[in-house]
Amino acid sequence: MAGVHQTLALMKASGFPPDNVSCDLIVRALCSSALEDEACELFKEIASSNLKSRSTSPLDMFTFNFLVRHLCKTRAMSTVYEFINEAHALGLEPDLVTYILIDAVCRSKNLREATRLLGVL
Repeated sequence: MAGVHQTLALMKASGFPPDNVSCDLIVRALCSSALEDEACELFKEIASSNLKSRSTSPLDMFTFNFLVRHLCKTRAMSTVYEFINEAHALGLEPDLVTYILIDAVCRSKNLREATRLLGVL
C-alpha cells in the first residue's frame, strides 16, 4: 500500500490529482491481486478525505459498484454490508446498478440474504 500512497502523492504534487479513472484502476488492480481489504480501505480513505475537504470526489458509482460486486464474490456478506454502511456514512448512496447484486445473491439460492441485502440498500 505504501507504493499506492506514494503514487497518489506524486500525482498530486505534480499537479495531476487522481481522478475517477485513476482511482478506479487502483481499486481494480488491488482487487485483481486479492487485496480487497486494501481496496476498501483506499476507497474509504479517498472518500473521507474528499468529504473533509469538501471537494469533488474522484470516486464514482462505477468504482463503488465494482467493489461491492467483487466483495460479493470473494467475501462474506457481512463484509459487504459493513462496506456499504461505511460508504453510506461517507455520503455514497447505492444506485440502480448496485441493486443487481440482489440478483447475484438470488442466483446462489440465498433468498434470506437477498431480502436482507435489499433492506440494507
